[in-house]
Amino acid sequence: MIAEPSQASPFGCVIGLFGLMALTISGYCWISYFKVAKIEDLEKAESYQAFLLKLGAGTLVAGLVIVVLSWKMIRSSDLSSPRDPNKPKLRF
Repeated sequence: MIAEPSQASPFGCVIGLFGLMALTISGYCWISYFKVAKIEDLEKAESYQAFLLKLGAGTLVAGLVIVVLSWKMIRSSDLSSPRDPNKPKLRF
């Protein structure tokens, strides 16, 4: 019997994309954080740095949590045949 490729896609992959987007945003925030240090207006630079620090740290933590959650979902997913009559029709 020829092995049938699975059409089931774990929903963890979709969630993982959101985690990668959050980590990308975090990277941009950290790069911007160090570039803002070159602004000559010290009061304005401190305000931007505080905002970028909070946003960068928040998205880093959120991104890591989302990636770990999606990895657990992917590892526990059932990638058997989507045409199995004993399985629910919509599976994530």
